[in-house]
Amino acid sequence: MRRLASAAILGELLATGCRSYSPESLQAIYRDELGWEGRDDSAVFRRPSENHWKRVEERRAMTLSDAWRITQVQSERIGRAAEGYIQSLTVQDQALAAVLPSVSVLATQFYQDRVPASFTSGVVTTTSNRRQVAVTLAQPLFHGLRELAGMRQARANAEGARGLFDTERRLLFQTVAQTFFTTIFYERQQRILEDALKNSRDRLREMRARQEQGIARKTEVLLIETQVASDEAQLNRGLQTLELSRTQMAFLLGRPLAVALEDDIAEPSLPADPAPLYVRALAERSDLKERQAALRAAEEQITIVFGEHYPTLDFFGNYYAYRANYSAFQKETDWDALFTLTFNLYEGGSIRARTALAESQARSARLLMDEMIRLIEADVRSALLTWRSDRELIVTLETRERTSRENYNQVVTEYRQGIAGVTNLEVLVAQNQYLSAQLELERSRLQSKLDWFQVENVQGRIPVR
Repeated sequence: MRRLASAAILGELLATGCRSYSPESLQAIYRDELGWEGRDDSAVFRRPSENHWKRVEERRAMTLSDAWRITQVQSERIGRAAEGYIQSLTVQDQALAAVLPSVSVLATQFYQDRVPASFTSGVVTTTSNRRQVAVTLAQPLFHGLRELAGMRQARANAEGARGLFDTERRLLFQTVAQTFFTTIFYERQQRILEDALKNSRDRLREMRARQEQGIARKTEVLLIETQVASDEAQLNRGLQTLELSRTQMAFLLGRPLAVALEDDIAEPSLPADPAPLYVRALAERSDLKERQAALRAAEEQITIVFGEHYPTLDFFGNYYAYRANYSAFQKETDWDALFTLTFNLYEGGSIRARTALAESQARSARLLMDEMIRLIEADVRSALLTWRSDRELIVTLETRERTSRENYNQVVTEYRQGIAGVTNLEVLVAQNQYLSAQLELERSRLQSKLDWFQVENVQGRIPVR
């Protein structure tokens, strides 16, 4: 009965502090603690992206939310950040293990030179051949509270690793959003350029007909032919740029993009007061949480090093399960225990130097945190100013696009009616002005959404799910 109780206690000790790192447990950590589905892995037949791709293929269109979800399960960058968090958990487990007992089984077979029988004792074995199996327990009782500080430090490092994961996600989202809207702009640019080229070719046919009727000069035809060639070249350059952008999207998504991109993002109105944004950024910015965790870890390092000044107390115990060729006294001894108290008297100033180093590192960590706080305020103000400026610019560009369109239509009408003073050159100038206004307005509208995303980013947020 006593042996069963001992085995139960041993089992409890072995189970204490054990965290599972099986594939299933890792997926649970990714899902529950990081809010991440994990990466696609064909080796274990895991493809979290498949459900997202099915929805995209059913709609024959991909939204920014779709692209973001798929990119997360493809990104090595996110995977490395997740592994960094797992590694911080293992360090946390090691810190816990430092305060728990260690149990081992030691089996020995001992040989020595034979001793004359006259030296034999009834208490201590002097046989030259003996065997022993012992269960050994080691328990640190007091190490200057360094183990507890180490556990707090490991916990702070884990929080910093979680903050790093969130930071990597925010930065990756900015890359996805930039690439997504850049691709949409180039797709819309192609449609605008195709319309412009169609108009130029129609005008070329019209001008050649006018030349045949003797009411247009050869130079007017050549001028429009030059415009058509210029539009074709611009269309080809735009197509190349679009293909490069779609290639970048394919890299992020893990496969070629075979569907159209759909912009379903509704841009909100500008905030009237930046103060709530700044407060929210201080509360939610993951990179600030990283710096705060790094400061706590550095402060705990001071405690760890300073704890070396204190004495240490350790316990060692043995339970002898089997003994052969030992004395009768030793065979009757089932266990023994040893308490060791150690005073650290002198180490040549090493502890003092390492304490000063830890204090300096803590001050550096605090400076980095303070710098981040000031940088967050600048980030919020800068992002909000950029967004407001671009929104105001859109109003101006909408007016420019409307007036240039009206001017182009009016000039073409007057030219066809033969109103005096309206030349072919004026038509070309009006056409190019209208084309430029369309492209710049389209670019500014998409840039305004990216500005809004940056405002969300500096607050520590991702605006899509």
